[in-house]
Amino acid sequence: MIEILASGNIQSFWGMVKDEPCYYSEEEQHQMQTKNHNQLASIIDKVEKKLLTSIETTPYRVLRKFDYLLSLNSSRSIPQEIIDFLESLQADSIAHTKRSLLKHLQKTYFLLQKWGNPDYLCLAGLFHSIYGTQDFKELPMLLENRKKVRNVIGSQAEKLVYYFCIQDRRHFVSNFDKNQKFTILSRLDKKEILISEKEFKDLLEIRIADHLEQMLYTKHQYGFRDFFLKAQPYLSDQCREYFSIAYRAVL
Repeated sequence: MIEILASGNIQSFWGMVKDEPCYYSEEEQHQMQTKNHNQLASIIDKVEKKLLTSIETTPYRVLRKFDYLLSLNSSRSIPQEIIDFLESLQADSIAHTKRSLLKHLQKTYFLLQKWGNPDYLCLAGLFHSIYGTQDFKELPMLLENRKKVRNVIGSQAEKLVYYFCIQDRRHFVSNFDKNQKFTILSRLDKKEILISEKEFKDLLEIRIADHLEQMLYTKHQYGFRDFFLKAQPYLSDQCREYFSIAYRAVL
């Protein structure tokens, strides 16, 4: 065989290979072909999904970058003393979705601001996970120090932050089936807390902003669409528009 290859007679070489006996049965060969086909199909599917995700989120990426640049020159920028307070809690050192917690909090604030929300709601968004949440286990600030946060952002904003951090999220969605008497269930002591419809709307707005802000840094959570569809009637127009752009769907 070596002599044949050395002579450059490739046709003779392939003739020898073809005549080599096969040590696999037809059934085994079929199984191997099926396995190879499935592996190839799986790879193609993953590549396709990655490409589609990149294409789908491109308009949203551009929109977010543009909005962030505008926010840097906004007359409603975050007061430096509040940034200093968050930095004193190490928010700029705590990791969160491939960057610092402070970056996530700031951009959540800017999204809420962009949607035309009042200052107290934007500030609540800026501190929304400061006590830790059901999904975010870091504790930049302990609940025993709520008074310090109230002194920085005000009672109305801090109350929303407290509710957002202690809520059991699976219980929270049960409010969509209620016309009144909205509640949250504390994940800490399992007690139900009655909240107003306005507070329910504010918590939803923060929840969507929190989700959309992270979307460029995490895998798509298409299951979140079901949550959004139920939340729509309670959200601001700008919030609904941003969600639709982000998911590239008419919802």
